[in-house]
Amino acid sequence: MDNMDRKPKASDIDDVDFLRSVHRISLDGKWSVPVRWVSIWEMEPLFPAMPAKVVAAKFRQLLKRGLLDGCPCGCRGDLELTADGMAFMVGSLTEPL
Repeated sequence: MDNMDRKPKASDIDDVDFLRSVHRISLDGKWSVPVRWVSIWEMEPLFPAMPAKVVAAKFRQLLKRGLLDGCPCGCRGDLELTADGMAFMVGSLTEPL
């Protein structure tokens, strides 16, 4: 089976891209510190090649690793980076946030 026939997996979404997206949305476009939680539904359009369940699976993976906090089902819309998630994201970047 080649890559064209394979179903997308959560591991296909880069950890830092996902964390950075959560961080950007939480800034609400005008603040330098997070001012709001992020909904999983806001994340789905940022990864249009991925089915919603794959985006949710990525969140669950990062939640288990302690890089994000919140509800993985999307009921509350409270995704946020943990201190470990922020450190992981910042430590992996080569360009400014």
